[in-house]
Amino acid sequence: KKVELLTQEITLLKQQKGELQLSMDTSSKLLSSLNVDIESLKEQNKKSEDSIASYRKKYLFSLKQLSSLSQTLRQQRHSI
Repeated sequence: KKVELLTQEITLLKQQKGELQLSMDTSSKLLSSLNVDIESLKEQNKKSEDSIASYRKKYLFSLKQLSSLSQTLRQQRHSI
């Protein structure tokens, strides 16, 4: 009878071990997938930052041109 109980306990422990292994494998796959997503988001973020920097540079250049043109226009009006 004692051997039967021990056998059942061993079977139960093996089943629990299998379930834990499956859970660990699933968690590992999920972590790998999340890491891929994180790397993709980092790359997208880098592209966005580069794009923002480029637009900022163009915007500042346009502002300088506008300021220069406005100043020229004022000078021309003043001289008339």
